[in-house]
Amino acid sequence: MNIIEINPVTRVNDRFITDQSIDCTPPKHDYCDALITSGANQTRHRAGFYENVALDIVNETVLDYPYPYISEKTIRPIACKRMFVILGPYKILQFLKSFGFQTWDDILDESYDNIQDPQARFLSLIQSVDEFCKLPLDVVKQVLVDRRHRLDHNYNTLRDLRAKEISRLSFLFENSK
Repeated sequence: MNIIEINPVTRVNDRFITDQSIDCTPPKHDYCDALITSGANQTRHRAGFYENVALDIVNETVLDYPYPYISEKTIRPIACKRMFVILGPYKILQFLKSFGFQTWDDILDESYDNIQDPQARFLSLIQSVDEFCKLPLDVVKQVLVDRRHRLDHNYNTLRDLRAKEISRLSFLFENSK
């Protein structure tokens, strides 16, 4: 069995891949939730349960990367037009803002994003969510209605991001010759 030296960029799954202790082959379809992934209009991003969600607590893949990293977990609430907090790497909200996304710092305490220590960041995020959960349901519903423009803005930013990134990468590639 190989011993892996744990360092700031070692992923949790690296150990499994190295010593073959589990099969890391990705599944070809979702065995757990066929309802969400089947049908012409059913996708993970349009899952019906989001009708009952005001705030998505995103648990990103890695909490302690030395750089911001997003996955489909972060994209999901944006695509479903919901508010979100992200338990992820340091400055992940700042990273999203750099692409034009708007976060919820007027409703939620997002100071957790500026905390480098992962455990302290986690505890700060819990406190922020706890404060949000104390709001009356009518207030939360009104917040969503009043900030519909932000939900739409984030959705449109996500929709347009692919074309912008392809254009940016094409420009960089063409100018690197």
